[in-house]
Amino acid sequence: MTVFPTRRPLWALGLWLLLAVATVFAPVLGPLLWWTGAAGVGLLIGDALRLWRSGAVRLERRLPERFVVGRRATLTLVLHHAA
Repeated sequence: MTVFPTRRPLWALGLWLLLAVATVFAPVLGPLLWWTGAAGVGLLIGDALRLWRSGAVRLERRLPERFVVGRRATLTLVLHHAA
């Protein structure tokens, strides 16, 4: 399974990188760069927490019935998404 971000975050990242390049030539834009970057990270963390708390994403761990010491065992982690 391959997951790609939507266009909106990619455009926001592109604009932020453009601001970073502009900051090289106009250092007065530095605080704006830092604050917009911090706001973007905050939004991403908030979005991830909202998704996790919504119950739409669930992790399931599958283990063998017995574990034998010194032997390899297969553990499976399954990600369920309601969408």
